[in-house]
Amino acid sequence: MSVSPAWSPNGKQIIFTNDKEDGATGNFEIFRIELETAGSEKHLTFRRRADSQPVFSPDGARIAFVSETDGNSEIYLMNSDGAGLLRVTRNEAEDATPQFSKDGKKIIFSSNHSGKFALYEIFIGDVNQ
Repeated sequence: MSVSPAWSPNGKQIIFTNDKEDGATGNFEIFRIELETAGSEKHLTFRRRADSQPVFSPDGARIAFVSETDGNSEIYLMNSDGAGLLRVTRNEAEDATPQFSKDGKKIIFSSNHSGKFALYEIFIGDVNQ
């Protein structure tokens, strides 16, 4: 099952979440398709538990997403080719729905830090790719 599709800023790629590797477990991973190249699907994450909610940075160079690898929903960042994985949040709260600021230097996300969901912003700056 494919969910959470997102277009690249230039409209030439789509990233999405799918559990096609083992649909019985629901272990969702992130994939990318190059629309102008037949058979170009690329598996970007290979992690235990679910990776989901991918979104491109405004320049298309990075992808923010949610991962439950450690048993808790955290925000991660990677290059658009799947390399350069970086954990952005580290807390006991449930972090979700990352979005980049227009300049790509901040990520806004929802989290239940205080027991209720609210919006949070984290400065990521010009993270080396």
